[in-house]
Amino acid sequence: MLLLTACASAPQTRYYSLDDFAGRQATSCAANDAATEVVTVQPFNVLPPFDTTRIVYRPPDLPQTIGFYASHQWATPPARMLAQATVEYLCKAGINAELTGLAVNTGEAVILSADVSELLEVDTREGPSGQVALTLRVSNSNGIVFEKHSWGRAMAQERTVDSVVEAIDQALQAALSGVRARLERLLETPHG
Repeated sequence: MLLLTACASAPQTRYYSLDDFAGRQATSCAANDAATEVVTVQPFNVLPPFDTTRIVYRPPDLPQTIGFYASHQWATPPARMLAQATVEYLCKAGINAELTGLAVNTGEAVILSADVSELLEVDTREGPSGQVALTLRVSNSNGIVFEKHSWGRAMAQERTVDSVVEAIDQALQAALSGVRARLERLLETPHG
């Protein structure tokens, strides 16, 4: 009887995404301006321990420690989820972008890739926040054009996992804004 009670009280797993499940989840947006180049976004390289579908958090009283939510998980692997959210960010910024796999014929394409070193909830006395740290690389057929370490943090509006996921999305957007102007300048420069 005790075993039955323990199983019945286990929390149901909830799945989260930086994508809007109800909205558009297109993998490209070349309709912004057909005359400009398309930025090809590769799935990101998410470094351990953040390369899991379990949402990671850092408790306030143990800043050198991380934990993993047992019943709160990303709906897709973070590598693809972050790349998809990056495509959506670039599209909203008016930059043509598309999501691709790793094995593509890149030719003259502008490619954006990243190493993600942090993707987590950070708990403080003021409340939870979302935090993202990544090294973004932009390359073309000639090699790496530029590389930049970027970081974003945003406070959650409430002390809920839903609110923390929104804060992580805002933190990613803040990190991406650090390379947006340089990427726009690169796309304006004629290649040849």
